[in-house]
Amino acid sequence: YGIPVETWNLKKVREKEPVVSRQTRSGVFYPEVPKVNARKLTDALFKAVRSAGAEVRTFVRDAQVWAERGEIHGVQIGQTRIESPVLVYATGSWAALDKTLGLPIKASPVRGQILVLKSISALYPRRMLHTVRQAYILPWPGERLLVGSTLEKGEFENRVTPEGKKDILSRAGEMMEG
Repeated sequence: YGIPVETWNLKKVREKEPVVSRQTRSGVFYPEVPKVNARKLTDALFKAVRSAGAEVRTFVRDAQVWAERGEIHGVQIGQTRIESPVLVYATGSWAALDKTLGLPIKASPVRGQILVLKSISALYPRRMLHTVRQAYILPWPGERLLVGSTLEKGEFENRVTPEGKKDILSRAGEMMEG
């Protein structure tokens, strides 16, 4: 993709990130990894689509695609039908639950669990740490660490399980000393 990448030996990894675990053998550094502020991106997207004449509704309950004879006409919210020649139905894995689409949607939920931990300066990494076991530690404002993640099929649940917490902390412990 043309993104610059540097391979670091253990000596350089420990020099650049002293908090990295002694189990670490080497590292890969992406000096130009862009960061996206999700809230600002979403606000900009909403502003752009509204300026193009679209209506945006969020956190709508009981919405369904309004379809007749296999043709989509808009959206139905409760008893109200809103006709539209174009419909963006951004419900992610929930789209598979709406049978009014008349289309087979091959989407299923994948749940990720994350933890936010308080850190101390001596254990605060300078950059994001990531392992091949799909764990990451991200420096977060206020000397906190965003640590994740699990990937589990099937459940729409907004909580961290004891098993998820144990797994996340185990994999995070592989990355950092202390």
